[in-house]
Amino acid sequence: MFKELLEYLNQLGESRMRLGLGPTRQILDRLDSPDQKLSSVIISGTNGKGSTCSFLTSIAMEAGKKVGTFTSPHLESVTERIQINGRPVDEGRFGEIGKSLAARLKEFQLEDLTYFEFLTVLAVLIFEKEHVDLAIFEVGLGGRLDATNSLHRIAVGITRIDFDHEKLLGNTLTKIALEKGAIMRPGMPAILAPQDPEALLALEQQAREIGSRWILVDDSLRFSHLGLKGFHQHENAQCAAELAKALSFSSQDIQRGLAQATLPGRLEKWAHSDGREVWLDIAHNPSAAESLAQFFTENHLGPFHLVWGMLKDKRFETFFKCIQPHCQTITLCAPPSSRSWNLQEIQQRLPLEKTTCIEDPLQALTFALTQSEPVLCTGSSYLVGNLRPWLRNQGFSNHSEEGGRTSEKGLPDSLEGFSLRGKGRSA
Repeated sequence: MFKELLEYLNQLGESRMRLGLGPTRQILDRLDSPDQKLSSVIISGTNGKGSTCSFLTSIAMEAGKKVGTFTSPHLESVTERIQINGRPVDEGRFGEIGKSLAARLKEFQLEDLTYFEFLTVLAVLIFEKEHVDLAIFEVGLGGRLDATNSLHRIAVGITRIDFDHEKLLGNTLTKIALEKGAIMRPGMPAILAPQDPEALLALEQQAREIGSRWILVDDSLRFSHLGLKGFHQHENAQCAAELAKALSFSSQDIQRGLAQATLPGRLEKWAHSDGREVWLDIAHNPSAAESLAQFFTENHLGPFHLVWGMLKDKRFETFFKCIQPHCQTITLCAPPSSRSWNLQEIQQRLPLEKTTCIEDPLQALTFALTQSEPVLCTGSSYLVGNLRPWLRNQGFSNHSEEGGRTSEKGLPDSLEGFSLRGKGRSA
């Protein structure tokens, strides 16, 4: 069943995009609106969506709830996109419900769904059949015309907004913010992360027009224990905490949940017994690169040998300016996607010194590991997803997975310094 569904999904084409709510809503209506039976939260934004979903998932699990989480893209297996209590859905269950959905689409003569639209509907069906207490959906692209925006919801969150996908969302922060803010609904809680003034103004005006009960989180608050690394995660944690408060979770569940959150592909440290060290991060836009650079500066890490590959719709010049000061040498590669940048074009447009071009990511990492510096691999989720299983097979251990939900390690003894509300504004 699972292999058959993979073949079906491959025919849909993962890279094929369509902005619009009609097809997804039409299918859900024909299936008797299963999304109406879920208590769902929708999370949009540019950076931090996945982290915020992870934090909120962990909080709800700490409260004893059964949680369904839908995120994208995946790193190693498509099942990662649909999770129950923080674990990918079993391949058998994934394939069974997926094949049933494909058959219904054929029956309805509504087979022209995109890869993302199909998986959005599949997630809804799986969450309904699993009787989850809370369903968390990460927006795929934008918000206004993303398939997830056709779903019923009880609250929304909007993480920090930055330039990304400008050809589709607009070339100003105002335009991008309005696209992402369109997930808000009248009378419904909308948690807003700290924003650039231009983006914040657009979101606040949009919230007032819609009649949404928006709350701006306090970016001065810091947590003593977070399960995800990086200074920027405090902001994502605060978004999740405010969402959790709106959903009536206790402060104890919130704090403990934040401390136990995990998320693959974000500041992962892999180490070998022979001393070799590899850092993986899916950062792929300027804001994410700034957060990555800040983490290395604060923790006195580097210089690295950079293994770097990006997709064509990303601003690689700005990204490089943030990361380059932390890298001594560079190997350019092409993530496994038809949308990867041409390596020679990158070389022509950037003042790169001590640079090697090796198109295949695994060969690029193999070469990088012969150098004296620790290795940093970043620029694309496709790149990180390609490298993780290779590192595992080569005997590298993922130090970011130590501890986790099954352990009490890292949990705070008290809630000192923690506030649910801070000085957030509401309207």
